[in-house]
Amino acid sequence: MTDYSSQFVNYRDFDVDRLVTPEKPELTATKSKPRPGEAPADEIIIRYRYPMVTKDGKELDNPGILCVQGPEMLCRPGIMWKPPQNNPNGEKKPFIPVTFDMNDEDQAFFVGHPSSIYRPQVAGPNGEEVPAEGFIGALYTWCCERFYDYRKYQKGSKSFQREMVPEMLEEKLILTRRLYKKDDKPPPAPELIDKEVPGANPGKFYKIRTFGTRGTPSYSEARFVAPNGEVIKLSDLGGMKIKFIPLILYRHIWLGNILGITGEVISAIVTDVQPAGSVDGRIDVVRARWLDTNPELVTTTVKDAILRIKAEKAAAEKAALEEVDDSALPTVTKEVLGDDDLVRSDGEPDGDGAIPVKTTAPPKPRRLVALQGMGAKVTSKID
Repeated sequence: MTDYSSQFVNYRDFDVDRLVTPEKPELTATKSKPRPGEAPADEIIIRYRYPMVTKDGKELDNPGILCVQGPEMLCRPGIMWKPPQNNPNGEKKPFIPVTFDMNDEDQAFFVGHPSSIYRPQVAGPNGEEVPAEGFIGALYTWCCERFYDYRKYQKGSKSFQREMVPEMLEEKLILTRRLYKKDDKPPPAPELIDKEVPGANPGKFYKIRTFGTRGTPSYSEARFVAPNGEVIKLSDLGGMKIKFIPLILYRHIWLGNILGITGEVISAIVTDVQPAGSVDGRIDVVRARWLDTNPELVTTTVKDAILRIKAEKAAAEKAALEEVDDSALPTVTKEVLGDDDLVRSDGEPDGDGAIPVKTTAPPKPRRLVALQGMGAKVTSKID
């Protein structure tokens, strides 16, 4: 069996012409393996011809499922857990929401745009066709072409046109663009509702690969690692602002009752972690101005000072407990009864089968018990 675990392509090196396209359109889709409780559905496998060199120097193509190394991405709220879209009552699965900064050259290239056939907004000034650019743009265009072949040839829809594709295989399956909503503040004009917000950064809610049921011995999850190779649990990345470099597996175009372009993060390098929350940029301006007059404090860290203060406080409390003077504790006298203090239940001296009864001293005060529990100093008096 071919090991595909080491096969991936950097998004900068991705060549859409290396995606495996059937020679005959009618062979576009295949039947998927049945899922538990579901009938098999049609699917279009996304395979990529990875270049390889054999031991004797020959260059070959080794087809495998498309796996792409993305650029460094930002997830502001941290990893989230929710049930699958097609099963709201099912087991919660991990997802990582990403917002792409289109002012960042790497992220802008990763997003790109599809052909204007499938995204008319990018057409030329006179309506001329504009080819796809970037990784996601090129991949989505290829998926649209394969879906067109599937509907027109395999399904026999002779009247099906390319312009109909994005209405069915929507771009949001691979990339989410921000839309105007009626509850936005301030509220948009009615004609703008559900229209794209110009210039807004797009995003994607990536699924994270897992196997088995969470909390059971068979459970396993995608490896998120620190730069030193340390593995980080997904549960530790909730509520964290994360920067990471992912490996994303694009397995297939799903053609069941719900259409989908399956992409999931199978592993990632976590490059930075910070507490999640809103960021007020004004404090950075104040900090920069203050450091202009106090440049010697630029390397000062508050975290070390907090840890030092906590350690000193704990040491002082421990020393105070050790220096407590025993003479300050209350003294309690405990009487130990002799044989003469015990009588039989019938009043005779103690003997075989006697029941010891205390007669010469009152019952032990309840306060004695409390003081003993507090570590009071006890002296014994023997009559």
